[in-house]
Amino acid sequence: MLPVVAVLLGPITSAHADDWDGPDKRAHFIVGFGIAANTSVLAHLVSDAPSKRALIGLGFGAAAGLGKEALDALGSGDPSAKDLVWTVIGAAAGALLVWAVDALDR
Repeated sequence: MLPVVAVLLGPITSAHADDWDGPDKRAHFIVGFGIAANTSVLAHLVSDAPSKRALIGLGFGAAAGLGKEALDALGSGDPSAKDLVWTVIGAAAGALLVWAVDALDR
């Protein structure tokens, strides 16, 4: 699996300017945050442990970002490692927020 991801994401260079604070980075953060937070909340169906629920949410958020960039690398857009990083940062923030709320609630 890892070699496939490396091949797909290997050519992450593009002609467009891909600044760390580019206009699409906020959207990547928000989508990663939303997926991870919502998945972390829904994960109560499979686990009572807040840390496991947060990891499930983080995993789903990161996987969504990885999948999107893999599709871009296959020709549906401009793949960007920076986009992936912002999606994962958003996913981490969303999962952390739900974990913190769970911890305060106990």
